[in-house]
Amino acid sequence: MNLTKANKLVIERDQRICQLCGKRATDVHHIVPAGMGGKRVNEPYNMICLCDECHRRAHKDRTFRVSMEDWSRERYGNKVDELILRKRGVL
Repeated sequence: MNLTKANKLVIERDQRICQLCGKRATDVHHIVPAGMGGKRVNEPYNMICLCDECHRRAHKDRTFRVSMEDWSRERYGNKVDELILRKRGVL
């Protein structure tokens, strides 16, 4: 899926609300980074609306990243796991 279409779907799905703290979202974030997830990286199950503060934490805090992975699993099952394994070099 192209990034523009995916961003629109994610913003609509999440209603522009940060999925981690509930504030107004300012960004769409890739759970598995765009450069590490392969061709499925722009799928909505790998993207989440975040506010500015949570987006900064997502890039700095490993525990926060695990929370986003869990969020994706709760909504979409284990689809994000393939991207995580690819990021870790297992696939």
